[in-house]
Amino acid sequence: MSANTLDLKQAADELGVSPRQLREMCAAGKIGHVRVGRRTWLFTRGDIEDFLQRHRFNPRQPLGAKSRKVAKE
Repeated sequence: MSANTLDLKQAADELGVSPRQLREMCAAGKIGHVRVGRRTWLFTRGDIEDFLQRHRFNPRQPLGAKSRKVAKE
C-alpha cells in the first residue's frame, strides 16, 4: 500500500469515526473509496480531503442556517 492510500481503519481514525460509520458513509455515497474484494476498502488522501472540504464547519454561520445571497439595490 502506498503512503497516499489508507485502509478502512486508518481512514476512520483520520476522520474520527468508527470503521462501521465510515462504511455507512461510503454506502450513502458521502465519501469516495475503492473496494478490493469483499473485505478490503481503500481510500486516498484525496478522498479524505475532499470529504473534509465539503463538510467543513463555518463558525460564523449558525448551525442549520443556509447562506443567502442578498440582492443588490
